[in-house]
Amino acid sequence: MSPAVKNGILLVVLLGVVITAGYFFTKGSPDETLPDDDASATTWICVNDSHIEKLTAKGVEEWMKTKMERSGRRMMVFMCPECNEYSIVRAQWCEEDDKFIPKTDLEGNSLLCPSHEAAMQGGG
Repeated sequence: MSPAVKNGILLVVLLGVVITAGYFFTKGSPDETLPDDDASATTWICVNDSHIEKLTAKGVEEWMKTKMERSGRRMMVFMCPECNEYSIVRAQWCEEDDKFIPKTDLEGNSLLCPSHEAAMQGGG
C-alpha cells in the first residue's frame, strides 16, 4: 500500500473518531432532564380570556409535545385549557397596571399594555 493511501485511510478513521466523539459530547445524557422548579418557570397568558399559566422548563417541553400549534408562526402558541383555542403566548409584567399582559399578539407582533398604548396615541 502506498503512503498516500495509508494517509488517506488514517485521515478518514481520525475524522470518524472526531465526529463520533463530538456527537457524544454535545448530545447530552439521556438521564438529563429539564428543570421542573420555580426558578425555571415562565408566565404565559391567553390573549382571548387572560388565563394565566406558569410553566417550568419541563412544562414548556411537555406542552410543546401536546398543546403547541404547529403553524408557520415565529413563536410558540399553546392551546388554552379554558377557552380551548390556540391563544396562549408568553406574558410580561406591567408594573404600572400591576398585571400580566401578552408580550405579542398571535402573529408575533410585540404588544404594549393597553393603557400605555392609549397614552402613546394621545388617548390617556
